[in-house]
Amino acid sequence: DLLRLDESPDCIRGIYLNSDVQKGDTILSVPLKHCIRDDEPPSWMIRDSVNGSIDDEDDNEEDILENDDELIGWASRLAASVVDLKIKASRESLSSAQSIWLSLLPNPSYLRASLPVHWPEDVLEKAKCSELELAVDTGFFSRANAVQNIMDRMEQSDNIAVDDFETRKIMIEDALDVVQTRSCRLVLENGRPVRFLAPVFDMINHHPTKVNAEFLVDDVDNPSLVVRALQDVQKDEELLIDYGESARPDWKCLFSYGFVPLFEAGAPAGDGDHTAELFLEGQRFIVGPDSVSEELVYAMALTMSEADSEYDTKLTPSIALRLAQRISESAFYVLLDDEDSSASSCDGNSDAPETIISERLAASLRWSQHKILVACSLGLRDWAVNH
Repeated sequence: DLLRLDESPDCIRGIYLNSDVQKGDTILSVPLKHCIRDDEPPSWMIRDSVNGSIDDEDDNEEDILENDDELIGWASRLAASVVDLKIKASRESLSSAQSIWLSLLPNPSYLRASLPVHWPEDVLEKAKCSELELAVDTGFFSRANAVQNIMDRMEQSDNIAVDDFETRKIMIEDALDVVQTRSCRLVLENGRPVRFLAPVFDMINHHPTKVNAEFLVDDVDNPSLVVRALQDVQKDEELLIDYGESARPDWKCLFSYGFVPLFEAGAPAGDGDHTAELFLEGQRFIVGPDSVSEELVYAMALTMSEADSEYDTKLTPSIALRLAQRISESAFYVLLDDEDSSASSCDGNSDAPETIISERLAASLRWSQHKILVACSLGLRDWAVNH
């Protein structure tokens, strides 16, 4: 009765309060035994169980799972549990709670379109972020290994009824998308880190600065995921948490979760929440809305023949103004499309919802980078005037 699933004015689903809560109040408590956990994968995902040895008296399932960690990562085990749920759903052997949770998951095609690891090359290039491109390259191969791991275990099991190769592959990819965007990591009392998917909790949205709740594991005897209010929260307010470093900076949030956080110039933000790339003399630098690195100052000083040494060069008004000009130019160019925006990104299917989603997200990241660069340029100009 305290919480409801609702939509914001811009049609983003989230968890909202039906009544006021005070700072420190428990808003949500989900027993971990009701969560999907990476340390409790389906039996067919455990290597030795496929060969039948898990039932032997000398075998311990926890030891087998720990030894299997080197071969099968946590994401694969968690995704396998999601796949297992979907297989059971096709056999109508799920509980009502499990069925409801599956029904509330995002549309698989739309979720896929929101994650850059699935984007076609031309859409990825439109984001104009080399860090994102590198992350996608790395993520692509990691994901391929995860898919293959799960495929191998499914093929070795006699209890998996999904025979079509392509159907299996899509099911696994969709499960990995769910794990990537909705899983959480917590450390139990015994010191063991556990990744899990928690119903209701996985619907709570992220905000870098307007966080009003925190989450932790509570109750040693019956471990539960507990969400507590960090401040007084009024009825009808959205519950917001901080997703942590996986959501910083903006490109990483897009890569991990499929959305670009809103950047507002002048709004309070933590270090590294919002950054943008700047290239100078073939070198890549990272700037924030109110910060530049010493390395960038030194590189610009070199181009102006004002550098003393890498460690002694200080920011001067003349260097600040030149940097502001260069950053302003970069802010302009980041908004330019390299190709005609009307050109197809997906083999002539430019009107498909999936194409629209991915291209809008790429444009959102460019716009965010633009605003960060503009804020940085204006800040440098103000600094130069004041000094």
